[in-house]
Parts: sequence; structure tokens; C-alpha cells
Amino acid sequence: MKTSGFDIVEQLKKSNFWLCAIAVGLTIIQLDLNWKFIGSIDALTLRGLFLTAIIYLIWKKQHILNLKSDLFSTLIGLLLINFILIKSLSLFSGV
Repeated sequence: MKTSGFDIVEQLKKSNFWLCAIAVGLTIIQLDLNWKFIGSIDALTLRGLFLTAIIYLIWKKQHILNLKSDLFSTLIGLLLINFILIKSLSLFSGV
């Protein structure tokens, strides 16, 4: 029996899915921290518009983006993501 439509297992195997999930997660963390520390709806709206413009520009150029990477690039990316997450956690623990 052949099924059509969205197959979650196939989507989990694609690097585009993981890249999008990481970007959405980091964006949500950034907007949430902005809201907690600044508390201004104007600043949050401006950042939201800025991030929307970035996403739009990346979406327009998606056909020419190269999503392949070597070990060094992967390690640098993981290091940056960990730095952002640890820094956001330290804002609440007082470290």
C-alpha cells in the first residue's frame, strides 16, 4: 500500500529540516529573551520584522545555497549554538 503526503521519517533524514528546526528554535529563544529584558512591543515587532526580512532573503536564494559542510564547519556551528544557549541560560541563573 502506497501512502502519499507528508512522511515524517523522510523529513527527519533531510538536513534542510534540521536547519530549519534549529533556526526556528534559536529565533524563538532570541525573541523571548528580547521580550523579557526589554518588554517593549515596539522593539519586539521591529526584531520580528528584521528576522522576517532575513528569512525572506534566504528563502529567495535557497536554490543556490550549498548546505554541505565539512567537520570544521560543523564544529564551529555547534560551538556557536552552544555558546548562545549557555549565554541565554546564564542570564537567568546570575552566572
